[in-house]
Amino acid sequence: MQVDLIRKHRYPAETHYTRTEDNVVLEIHRIPHGPMLELFRLNRRIPVVLMHGILQSSSDWLLNTPSQNSLAFMLSNEGYDVWIGNHRGNLNKNSGLGQRSWNYSFHEMGVYDVPAILKYVTEYTGFRKIHYVAFSMGNTALLAALSKQPNLNSMIRTGIALGPSIFQDNYVNGWLKLIVPFAGLAEVLQNNVGSVPMLHPFVASLLHRILPIICHPRIDVIGVCLTVSNAIFGYDRGQITKEKLALVTQVSPTPISSKLLLHYIQELGSGRFCEYDYGSEKNLKVYGTTKPPDYNLTNVVAPIAIMFGEEDFLAHRLDALTLVNKLPNVEDFYKVPYQHFTHMDFCYAEDVRVLVYNRVLEILRRYD
Repeated sequence: MQVDLIRKHRYPAETHYTRTEDNVVLEIHRIPHGPMLELFRLNRRIPVVLMHGILQSSSDWLLNTPSQNSLAFMLSNEGYDVWIGNHRGNLNKNSGLGQRSWNYSFHEMGVYDVPAILKYVTEYTGFRKIHYVAFSMGNTALLAALSKQPNLNSMIRTGIALGPSIFQDNYVNGWLKLIVPFAGLAEVLQNNVGSVPMLHPFVASLLHRILPIICHPRIDVIGVCLTVSNAIFGYDRGQITKEKLALVTQVSPTPISSKLLLHYIQELGSGRFCEYDYGSEKNLKVYGTTKPPDYNLTNVVAPIAIMFGEEDFLAHRLDALTLVNKLPNVEDFYKVPYQHFTHMDFCYAEDVRVLVYNRVLEILRRYD
């Protein structure tokens, strides 16, 4: 589907696969150059990896058209070699390991997926250092990777964190902490049943057929779908339209594991950015301590730019500030200059190029 979305706009498209150390196959989509740059395709173009957030896939970077603020197409037009990644678990190709495929959180994405993608892109292109732009959970995985495997920092020209969901003290303005007491029951089920898909791939595929019809502006005349979206992600005063939301439902939500969701709930309760909590007894076996260790963010020496929205309840500005204070090499701390900018606006907003992507391009240019 992603290749079709790219070629529809007359851009060249490639599909690549890489295998992680724990034997999961990841699908990556590439836009090697823009439609007008075919004569210069042999020129060396600096690679940029784009990584999606939770409940998303590489498709979400391609919903905006070249004329409607797509970051992928914009970077291709600006002379970059664009690689659009997929983390494990979504509807793109994975290893098909059955039950084991769902035994993951953002930790496995960090220690397995991110290194595999970085190594594949650098080896394929011949560039030792590349840019990495991530949204939401994509940043959680990236920072876990750079903290656990510091050698990966040498492969990052700059990391740009859009709406980073790392610390959770103010997640949904702190209200979501009300669910933390129920995490114990979820952990008991997790330990006894194992990690399972929270949204089964069959159900996700079915939703991608049904929701675009239900949410189509001609059907949803009064905007029920948009009202539900605004209630979850915040009201951005029309930055995400009914028409755009109907497109989003064609590719999102994608499946996630129960372990990934539970890991985020644990972060809500602890206020830490730490590894998965298996309980005191198993923690002793896995970590040698009764509590899971923190990810050591002082190891993240690659330059990181952090961008946040004033009304982003899922990656709160105060939690972004906490992250800034813990990272040793913050290149930029940028508040989107629009008061009502919400979490999903980083991907789908009508004015996202002017508000965010031009700043992204400016930072990339500094490190080319």
